[in-house]
Amino acid sequence: MNNYTGYSFHYQLSTVAVFDREVGSKYRVGITCADKGEPSQNTTGYVLVRIQDVNDHAPEFSNRQFTFRLPENQPVGETLFKLTADDLDEDSWLCIITLDGTFTINNETGEVSLTKPLDYEKHTTHNFTVLAIDGGEQPLTGTVAVSVFVDDVNDNAPIVTSGQLLTVLENHSAGAIFNYKPIHLPKRLMML
Repeated sequence: MNNYTGYSFHYQLSTVAVFDREVGSKYRVGITCADKGEPSQNTTGYVLVRIQDVNDHAPEFSNRQFTFRLPENQPVGETLFKLTADDLDEDSWLCIITLDGTFTINNETGEVSLTKPLDYEKHTTHNFTVLAIDGGEQPLTGTVAVSVFVDDVNDNAPIVTSGQLLTVLENHSAGAIFNYKPIHLPKRLMML
């Protein structure tokens, strides 16, 4: 409102481009008003325009796939590796979910640990997907495939089959084989 004339004028700002908050979150805009008097008088003021973020970016992991190797005697509950996803949107939070009951992930830190022991003789590989969900009004998601290869550890002793009665002749020569007893070895030892 002009203090002398009582007139007020309203102006509207409009944009000539689409804003992207990830490129620039604030803009200082100068507005100059000039009258038509002789001599012309003008005033410049500044407006700070803050770009409000919308959820237009899905969470992203640094790789499309992660591969890890673990020994089968890896302790349960110990941190194995860390998975994190980034989201360019402002004030986003991530909920990270694993779909495999053998592994769990801490949503705060991204640290992955075992929920139960690994067993090479049962599963040599574990494949699962990790899902990251952002906190947008209409949530967006990102996924990553994880493969964990289990390394065999010598954790199974050989098994000697027993319970048979063996008969040997009294004149059997020393050092001669008189019977074959099967011994069951873990697969890994049989290949050596």
